[in-house]
Amino acid sequence: MLALYRTFRDLARTQWLTAEQLENIRLRKLQALVAHAYEYVPYYRDLFTREGLHPRDIRTLADLSAVPVTTKHDLLDAGPGQITCTNIPSGDLVAERTQKSFRRTGDNALEVGYEITLRNHKDRKVTMVLRERLFGDWTIVTESDPGTTADSATREYRVVLDPDAERTVSYTARIRL
Repeated sequence: MLALYRTFRDLARTQWLTAEQLENIRLRKLQALVAHAYEYVPYYRDLFTREGLHPRDIRTLADLSAVPVTTKHDLLDAGPGQITCTNIPSGDLVAERTQKSFRRTGDNALEVGYEITLRNHKDRKVTMVLRERLFGDWTIVTESDPGTTADSATREYRVVLDPDAERTVSYTARIRL
């Protein structure tokens, strides 16, 4: 509910802004994101360095085209140690999400499958709440664990994990755009 309130507040605050003012907000958010990635994610710091770029070089949205496109395979090749933020303490609870399938089922429809591996490195049993954000008009086709629909854009899974346990949750969603 808090996320809905924040979205409403942001929309109310920005609905009468000019196109130029909205562009400035987008640019500031982009610059903050690029600076954060450069400072705290080794993969992106190395990518910028290889290309002779620095976050301060991104002064317009068009400047972003100087940054090479990163593919899923680039990130998989780099490995978790290179693509994980260093300013977030590595915790005792870990979730790794992988897209397992994607197929168009029509002009405005698709099916997408995900697999999320959860690990509990704590010395006690925990309940992890996994919230998967979905878009469009979606339905769950298959799921390994029973989930609940938290709201129109969220599927929620509650997973109980024993100490030092691991569990994989998977689902396939059919989405109409």
